[in-house]
Amino acid sequence: MKADHTEELPFISCKCITYGRTDLLVESLYSFLIQDYPKDKCELVIVNDYPYQKLHYPHPQVTVYNLDATFPLIGEKENFAIERCKGPLIAVWDDDDVAMPNHLMNIANNWKEDTTIMHWETGVLYNEPGITDICGVGNSGIVYSKNGWEKIGRSPLENAGGDMTLAIKLSDLGGKHAITLPHDQVSWFYMWGGRGYHQSGFGTDSSDKANIIQRHSAHIEAQRKKGIIPTGDIHLQPAWKKDYQKMLQEFNMKKVLVTTASFGSPLRYSTWVDQESSRYDITFNRVTDETETSRPLAMNPRLCAKMPKMLAWEDNPGYDYYIWMDSNQSLTDPTAIERMVDQCIDTDACFFKHSARSSVQQEVEFVLEQMVNGDQYILDRYEGEKMEEQLNHYLQHEDWNDNLLIECTVFIYSKDIVQNREYNLMKEWFYHNCIWSVQDQISLPYLLNIFKTKYKIWNKNVWDNDYTKR
Repeated sequence: MKADHTEELPFISCKCITYGRTDLLVESLYSFLIQDYPKDKCELVIVNDYPYQKLHYPHPQVTVYNLDATFPLIGEKENFAIERCKGPLIAVWDDDDVAMPNHLMNIANNWKEDTTIMHWETGVLYNEPGITDICGVGNSGIVYSKNGWEKIGRSPLENAGGDMTLAIKLSDLGGKHAITLPHDQVSWFYMWGGRGYHQSGFGTDSSDKANIIQRHSAHIEAQRKKGIIPTGDIHLQPAWKKDYQKMLQEFNMKKVLVTTASFGSPLRYSTWVDQESSRYDITFNRVTDETETSRPLAMNPRLCAKMPKMLAWEDNPGYDYYIWMDSNQSLTDPTAIERMVDQCIDTDACFFKHSARSSVQQEVEFVLEQMVNGDQYILDRYEGEKMEEQLNHYLQHEDWNDNLLIECTVFIYSKDIVQNREYNLMKEWFYHNCIWSVQDQISLPYLLNIFKTKYKIWNKNVWDNDYTKR
């Protein structure tokens, strides 16, 4: 169901069973209290069977059951808790996990009439001190129908492995849904490593050792005797230890590398104002003779500059987007990079069309003509380069239409086009600059066709646009 109106939202009962770890429970409790779900459509049921603690948190949406004896089976404790849940949907709300404010709304928006059990294919895997991954989280945070729970004979009377038995039985009823969300909408944190014991980490039950309840209780008792665990009446103070929402936002931020290079003399330094973005983590990378050897005995400065221009992904892995800017290009607008990346979200690369010519053949003819006319600027750059041979080689490919010329002064590409690190567009582009000519505008349109690259052409002129200034 897509929950657009409050009256259509299902009542969700969040079930939390706990035993002796109030330091984690207060984070789980806080996660419930900050939900952006209607207050009259949800509840949190906490069942505590650690006899040394009496938990208190008076709140109209929260009910705490303190028991004087520990349940011998986890399944019995689960059934006790679910019996006291009012809603038709049961959301597992473990005492050591965390939820974002949109979690209950995510449940409502993805629950369908035929749903029996819901798993999260995109959850947050957390290992201290931070987020490890966004991925499937198994049975953590599952949601299931109370009716389905009744149909399978309630929670299995088991200890270790009972959650898996429950999930299998519910799935066998049909209506199993694995939910995949955009990363910026993910809402369930599976808090796995570095936060104390995890019951799953105690292994399965077997006849040659104490069961999970006994081992669990022994661990808590040892902690109590050391004075680590408080006892008696405990008035819960819900709070997060860290700003998990900000942590998730920062983890989800796309990483962008902006590179420029200037080798030889004179060095050119463009102006880059600090960039502002709430969505992208932007890093600037100026490459010069001072930061990286230019290998003057092996290649001239123009060819050397092609390495950071085309191979920045090789030296700087881990970025989502790579932007190249010639050293004569400046950034004067603090939002320029953010706006550039926004244009590349649904494609693999973005380029500016050449402002004067519209094909590779026109460009080759122009350069050759200028050299014949003695243009020293062109001669210094391209004399001796095999541009004619290069063009003729490309024209032999019948599936390539020579109808595009690109200004390679500024461009952006996604990490997706360099996933194959052995053979990709950018590496092949550098190779063509080595074997044919450093006039990189000649090879790029051809290679975009060869690699079937999905790209976008900006409407603006590279010399007069909303992003960079010369």
